[in-house]
Amino acid sequence: MAQHVEQILQAPDIFIAAKHRIGCIAHIINLAAQVIIQDALKAPAPENDSDDDYEGEGTVLEDPGTLLRRFRADVRRIRSSPQRIEHYRRCCRAVETTRFITESDQDVYGDAVVDADSHVDGKMLVLDVRTRWNSTFHMIQRGLEMSRAYNMTCMGIPELNGHILTDDDWSTLQQIATLLLWCTRIAEDTEDIG
Repeated sequence: MAQHVEQILQAPDIFIAAKHRIGCIAHIINLAAQVIIQDALKAPAPENDSDDDYEGEGTVLEDPGTLLRRFRADVRRIRSSPQRIEHYRRCCRAVETTRFITESDQDVYGDAVVDADSHVDGKMLVLDVRTRWNSTFHMIQRGLEMSRAYNMTCMGIPELNGHILTDDDWSTLQQIATLLLWCTRIAEDTEDIG
């Protein structure tokens, strides 16, 4: 690959394959993605001005932790119990039955309601594997896709009641997902080359 770069950059002394090294692009992407995730885990959650930060019986969440860390823990809690999974699936069905088709489709369908059982079972929250950065991307991506069902689930489970994510929280997760999406696309492109 270094020789190929040398041929592309034919101007003298810009790049000489014998003197310069090109690191493994996949490894560099992995390191960049890990830095993004580590920074997201350290960053404080956005300030929430509402009084909705209560957990259980009126106890205010003293240290809600970082947004990504909280989200990961909540996904783990939901997935850890068959009763919580069933509650989440009921919330998914409720969201699907009340969700209207997007504005771009309204010209064709009017205000038609989406079929209740269209694809609910395939939309379980994804729990990431800490050693695989792309699984964190998939966890956030699924959470964004199922944000209404996630929040509805948190409202219905007493120990998760104070963990409802605000629009600012979802926006922050969207920003993290956007950065990780670029890493994913670059990684896929380099796999196609190699």
